[in-house]
Amino acid sequence: MPPVAEREFHSAWMTDEGAVGGAAGAATALFPWWSFTKTALAIAALRLVGQECLHLDGALPGKAFSLRQLLTHRAGVPDYGGIDAYHRAVSRREDAWSRATLLEAAGADQLLFEPGAPGTPPRARLPGSADDCHRCRGAVRRARASG
Repeated sequence: MPPVAEREFHSAWMTDEGAVGGAAGAATALFPWWSFTKTALAIAALRLVGQECLHLDGALPGKAFSLRQLLTHRAGVPDYGGIDAYHRAVSRREDAWSRATLLEAAGADQLLFEPGAPGTPPRARLPGSADDCHRCRGAVRRARASG
């Protein structure tokens, strides 16, 4: 079998209506993996909501915000998009920051605004909250462990 760089790269998708599509391209094509984790965690969390193992609107344990607010970026949790040191580390291809380092640098213990405050628009900026994925993952793990 030829090395990955010499093979064709394929992608596939399915619409809500069941239509299937796909595309072929160079094996060297790059795409962002990091946002996929948010999608997978949101799907897992919502499946657990459907099984009544998690609740969308109750405050998460020890927090002032709900899973719904977390998933819709209305929890007030800061993001790491504005941390210059983080962007410099990425551009220098340094090792990934630990969870603790990232959360401390983002000031994740301090909310930027009151969760769900009227008129609070969801944050649309990427890469998103420094803590959203970790908190969502924790809620999913706790629900699976207790259910």
